[in-house]
Amino acid sequence: MKNYIKLFTIVICLIIFMSYVLLHQSNDVMLMKHWVELIIIEGFVQEALYLLKNNKIIIKKEEMKKIGLMTLAVMCLTAVLMWAQVNTNSTNDLKNCVVFKHKGYTTMFDTVLKYPVLVRWVDTKNRVECGADKLARKDKFAPDPYLHAETNLEKDYVGSGYDRGHMCPAADNECDPDELVECFYFSNMAPQPHATNAGDWKSVEEQTRQLTLANDSVYVWCGSVGVAKKIGAHNVAVPTKCWKVIYVVKTKTYIAYIMDNTFDKPVGMAHWVVKVPEVEKLTGFTFKP
Repeated sequence: MKNYIKLFTIVICLIIFMSYVLLHQSNDVMLMKHWVELIIIEGFVQEALYLLKNNKIIIKKEEMKKIGLMTLAVMCLTAVLMWAQVNTNSTNDLKNCVVFKHKGYTTMFDTVLKYPVLVRWVDTKNRVECGADKLARKDKFAPDPYLHAETNLEKDYVGSGYDRGHMCPAADNECDPDELVECFYFSNMAPQPHATNAGDWKSVEEQTRQLTLANDSVYVWCGSVGVAKKIGAHNVAVPTKCWKVIYVVKTKTYIAYIMDNTFDKPVGMAHWVVKVPEVEKLTGFTFKP
């Protein structure tokens, strides 16, 4: 391998690791916490200095030009990739999220924002309709036993002016006692104004159950994005928007919504209908049954 290729490799590795540090840096985390990346970067720098100091690499003028051009090209590519990352998934920082599966739903809970960025489940006729066996809703909100400390948020909602908004609705879980208990975990809740929670968001929940009864199997994904403000001692973030994607297996059709999480009067769920790619762009998720 030519000498300039070896030096170029060192330079590229340095750029990649520096980009990684910058890309994963958040406002509330000090750079020194990325000690692993910094140690690796230091190793590459020391290697390059050693090789140059001891004449292990003899760089000709023509080779220096090539190194410069290749380095510039990689730096431009890195800048483009970083810009694309920031602009395609800027609403939720998934490195703060944990995922766990309950009997009735799977949640991806953000431990910093204190709300789920993604909840998914499957509705069927047997799940949403059980006649006289349907259980009464008891509204026993509780921390999630899988993540007790981070989801012990009852007091944060008290007096905040926001509802404890279900992602996976209670009415989808009233045929199974375990599922009904689980759906009241705060890992399934996001702060919502009552106008949203009992308005257009509720209408979409009812529509989902109607589609389930008519077509049997319906896949559902929903969640929240953004930070409008924070409430309570744990700084629970109030999302700016909530979204839902529905896939009807029988008809192979999708229905998607993105709605503002505000105190405005309901305008009807049809107002919030969007194309699935719009939700994918907003969230960074893809939706495949």
